[in-house]
Amino acid sequence: PLVSQTELKHIARLCSQFTETEGRTLQQQLLSLPKGFLKDLSGLKIVNMACREPRPSSDCTLSLLLPEGPGSGQQLVRAAILTRSILRYANTLKREKLKPAVWPVSPRMESILNRSVHDLKIVEFEGQRVVPQCMDEFRYLFSSCTIPRLGRDELKKYEIFRYIVVLKHGHIYTFDVVDEEGHLASTSEIYYQLEQIDKRSHSPALHSVAALTGECRDTWARLRQKLMVNNREALNAVESAICVICLDGDDPPPSLHDQLLNFQFSNGCNRWYDKLLQIVIGKYGKAAVVAGAALCDGTVYNRLFHNVIDDAQQSKFEAQFQFQGPPISPVSKIEFDVDFELRSAIHTAKTKLLQLKGSVPFQHAIYTGFDDELIKSKRLSPDAVVQVA
Repeated sequence: PLVSQTELKHIARLCSQFTETEGRTLQQQLLSLPKGFLKDLSGLKIVNMACREPRPSSDCTLSLLLPEGPGSGQQLVRAAILTRSILRYANTLKREKLKPAVWPVSPRMESILNRSVHDLKIVEFEGQRVVPQCMDEFRYLFSSCTIPRLGRDELKKYEIFRYIVVLKHGHIYTFDVVDEEGHLASTSEIYYQLEQIDKRSHSPALHSVAALTGECRDTWARLRQKLMVNNREALNAVESAICVICLDGDDPPPSLHDQLLNFQFSNGCNRWYDKLLQIVIGKYGKAAVVAGAALCDGTVYNRLFHNVIDDAQQSKFEAQFQFQGPPISPVSKIEFDVDFELRSAIHTAKTKLLQLKGSVPFQHAIYTGFDDELIKSKRLSPDAVVQVA
């Protein structure tokens, strides 16, 4: 058997509890959706938002290792190129110029759907018959944050689209990447700003508030309420940023296993887990994504990084390119006023996060003989196979 009798009873009890609580609410909201349009569940992921476990170890966070590209081997060059490509994608999305998400259907599938699904909307798009899909989740990719609340977190979307946040050694910095006319900072300007940050953060922060975001959600919710008393503006600056760039300063571990763990957990104080999008750049240019899966499905991130990687591959930027300033704004450090209680909580949170990092069962394997072409040759859907896995 796959599970023991004790485990089976526990699973059955959890399913029963879900049916009577969150499941009942979810079903009511599903029934209230308008017919005739394929909707995803971006507004309905109440189960993930109610998860009280630490973000780094829960299903609310996923990690994706990015392939090698221009700037690999040079941390700041790689960070500048990827940041610029992400901003181009975010700007396209903000201007509503992103190509719509659709599901292509064959004539046979269209016939089946018309018989089985009442009032399904099938349209012509770029010479194909397609079903349009809801893209509501895309708007949460940038300038958004999950705010910890007791019992259930709150998703907050900010209208600000101006600056990014950079973490280095637990220190938190920010600078504008969009000017008043809506123009994006160039790759050379971003590189120049990252250089300023790198020069200012040689030693680790003594009390990095970022560590608290890796705590159990209710614990973090209570600490955030206390933090808000004297640090409302600082918190808002991080939470409303377009995205977070994490520059790791430690030497990377030798094995891929430990590198992947390091990208997820860092040293306990160089991630802001409430943000839905964090780009992590290792000391020698290896890059990864730490993303909030609570409100955005993997397909949304998959499309984002296919576009970002393709765009970054075309970059010709090199470190010797000189930025002819001035920048849109100077780099500013985000400072927090923390008392003894909060300092103690930060130390505890960092210790717990490092303990969690050492206890997470994590395995990986590299197998190149299984790809989407093989799956499609068996007349199966690659997406369906991965979802089942």
